[in-house]
Amino acid sequence: MKALTPSAALAAVVGANPLPRTEVVSKLWTYIKKNKLQDAVNKRMINADAKLKEVFAKAQVSMFEMAGLIGKHLKLTVFTVYDKGRRKSAFFVLA
Repeated sequence: MKALTPSAALAAVVGANPLPRTEVVSKLWTYIKKNKLQDAVNKRMINADAKLKEVFAKAQVSMFEMAGLIGKHLKLTVFTVYDKGRRKSAFFVLA
């Protein structure tokens, strides 16, 4: 899986290191459960705290909507490696 770089807002929740999308979702759920942000009545809804409001731009989102919203905060970066002035390879790094 390709590692993606989180935006500053998402990095405040999951960390700044490049991660695969699956790991970002996993860390997001760990944060949500640790801070008891899952709605008590409807467990499919996430109540955003100040950090998550920057990511979601809403006070409450569904768990299905959350996956789409985090995509806007993940970026794939392309790096090219040179060996003695010649292009050796190019690879993607998500940050």
